[in-house]
Amino acid sequence: MFKQFSWGLLMLAGVLAVAAGGASAQVTKCTGTLPPGDYNQLIVPAGAKCTISRGDVTVENNVTVGRRASLRVLAPAKFTDFGSLTAAGADAIDIVPEPKGAASIFGDISATGITVSVRIEETSVDGNVSVANSRGEFVELSRDNVAGNVVVRNNKTGQNLITGNAIGGNLVCSDNTPAPVDQGKPNTVGGNKVGQCTRL
Repeated sequence: MFKQFSWGLLMLAGVLAVAAGGASAQVTKCTGTLPPGDYNQLIVPAGAKCTISRGDVTVENNVTVGRRASLRVLAPAKFTDFGSLTAAGADAIDIVPEPKGAASIFGDISATGITVSVRIEETSVDGNVSVANSRGEFVELSRDNVAGNVVVRNNKTGQNLITGNAIGGNLVCSDNTPAPVDQGKPNTVGGNKVGQCTRL
């Protein structure tokens, strides 16, 4: 009986190892133009440039953008991420789909320490959006539909634009240089407008 039990444990360990190997194989590293298709998890490695510019691209889990890397989602691609998008120390996050709603993030967007630009336009986000501690040319959140909160803080850029968004939660802005502007297109906010974004 003991031998049978030990054999069973070995078989289970083997199955788990195969499953783990299969899961790791489902991670896609994007270092150029990403072809249309369904992906389990997407990583843009450090220093790489990933462009999504054609067809339907669906990511079932998270998208991670590495240091000095860039992710660009451009028309006429349709981009859907059922997880969250996270970038730390990246060069650029540019999500510029057309028409409106061609890019959907079902989790959160977190962009921290971006060195060139953050541009998120006409994108649907079911979670929260956070842009913080970035330096570079600009931060732009324009005509997005965000179910949760939008937090923009401590960004030192050439321009900070938060314009024409529909935000279900709060819009919170602090310690940005220059202060964010809406270019005459106010944001619709279900919660409160706080700090530098009080009048946006």
